[in-house]
Amino acid sequence: MKFNNKFYNYGLGVLLILVILFMMSKITFIIEPLMVILNTLFIPFLFGGFIYYLFRPLMIFLQKRGVKRNLAAGITFVVFIGLIVWIVGYSGNSVTDTFSESYEELTLKIDNLQGSFYKNLQLLNIDEETIKNLNDSVIPYLQSSAKNISKSSLNFLSNVASVSTIIILVPIVAFYLLKDGEKFKQNIIDMIPSKKRNYFVKLIKEIDTTLYTYISGQMFVAFFIGLLMFIGYTILGMQNALALGIFAMITSVIPFLGPFLGILPALLIALMTDIKLLLWIIVLSIIVQQIEGKFVTPNILGNKLNIHPLTVIFMIFIFVSLFGVIGAFIAIPTYSIIKVIIKSLYDEFRNKNNE
Repeated sequence: MKFNNKFYNYGLGVLLILVILFMMSKITFIIEPLMVILNTLFIPFLFGGFIYYLFRPLMIFLQKRGVKRNLAAGITFVVFIGLIVWIVGYSGNSVTDTFSESYEELTLKIDNLQGSFYKNLQLLNIDEETIKNLNDSVIPYLQSSAKNISKSSLNFLSNVASVSTIIILVPIVAFYLLKDGEKFKQNIIDMIPSKKRNYFVKLIKEIDTTLYTYISGQMFVAFFIGLLMFIGYTILGMQNALALGIFAMITSVIPFLGPFLGILPALLIALMTDIKLLLWIIVLSIIVQQIEGKFVTPNILGNKLNIHPLTVIFMIFIFVSLFGVIGAFIAIPTYSIIKVIIKSLYDEFRNKNNE
């Protein structure tokens, strides 16, 4: 009995792939070393690719001015390293001071809270035993929470900073992608059979355009948000406005949730110093988001990716659940690539049926 149904053939192909994957999962002595290699290379290539797309416009600009590709890649790389050195040199100490001062102020506030907490409960005519139980349970909990938050933050920063392999490999990957990115792309194209080459060339270009549009556009949006928040923090008279602005810029790379995460350190500082300042920070964030939503994003990104906000939210939460913090940064680019591939396969399938 012959089956000519295309859906049957595709289903059989999917089933075979799943069986192969299942069998491979049982060969642990092969899979485990491969996973170690992939885990080692994933982060460097992820951030290296991010830097490549971020700084590629500068390299293209230099090439259009007659600068050869290798020299343009070298100049672009020097600009990137200089920018990193400037950020670390001028804002690194400020960031450290912000976290240490915030932690010291928080612990001092908690210590002072114990006395005021006791007095306020007495004013409410609560019996001494209840006051003592609340005092003995709430204050130690707050102190423990403050220590845990500080310890977790330091451990996270320590883990990121201690991965010397990533620190070394990311700039190397970024440089060679800038220098030989087109060669890598051409090598991949040359490996594709000639019958399918035109289709895959088109697909690779669409993926490349999608990544370039998202990464460069999102970084420009994040830069404007960080700049506006820095100006706002300065006007409000907040200390370490530069560090807080940089933090807002970094988190703004995450769509939708990033701007809300970006004001958390400022809110924490304001909560420990002045409630009115906390309200002004919220007002500042709303104003910046309105400016970004109405003027910045439409002019830079527009509707090129055409992703519904609800889809953005779901994708971010799903990828964070699967990959942790890194998932928040790769959710939308990955979804956009998958969307391009599925659309391309569907168009190819429809064109074959129409022939």
